[in-house]
Amino acid sequence: MCKTNPCVGFAFKKLFGSEENKDLLTRQLERRFGTLPQWATEKLIRASEHELETWGDTILTAQTLDALFTTDETRS
Repeated sequence: MCKTNPCVGFAFKKLFGSEENKDLLTRQLERRFGTLPQWATEKLIRASEHELETWGDTILTAQTLDALFTTDETRS
């Protein structure tokens, strides 16, 4: 399991922890992977703060959108 750097985690929560800032993560995902499929948009809408944090940490290294959303921490 990957541990989140407390400083990075705190900054991420400030950016993505609230409903109104989910659109920022969505825009970053669209820049990286193109237009998001409906299933990905729905996952973002229903996402918990923990899931958003995990995806935010993974966005720079995930090779595909599917890989980003199926990290070990979000499979349960």
